[in-house]
Amino acid sequence: MVNAAADPQPLHVDLAGVSNVSRTGKAIVLTSTSPSATNKPGDTEKAVPVTVSVNGLGPSFDQSFAPFSVTVLQIDTGH
Repeated sequence: MVNAAADPQPLHVDLAGVSNVSRTGKAIVLTSTSPSATNKPGDTEKAVPVTVSVNGLGPSFDQSFAPFSVTVLQIDTGH
């Protein structure tokens, strides 16, 4: 999910056809204070990926995505 907005963005996820989904997973989130933030030599901490635990997953779930972020959800389907 990419959120280019200045506010968190809610999203309903429906994994149609998938029934066995772990309730927990991980999210790798790359976020910054603005959509134009870039890392530069000597200043490499403006956009740094962070891995966090995510709860409440399932075949259908709601998730909120941080402002100015790119998020990769790692969802275990047990296969």
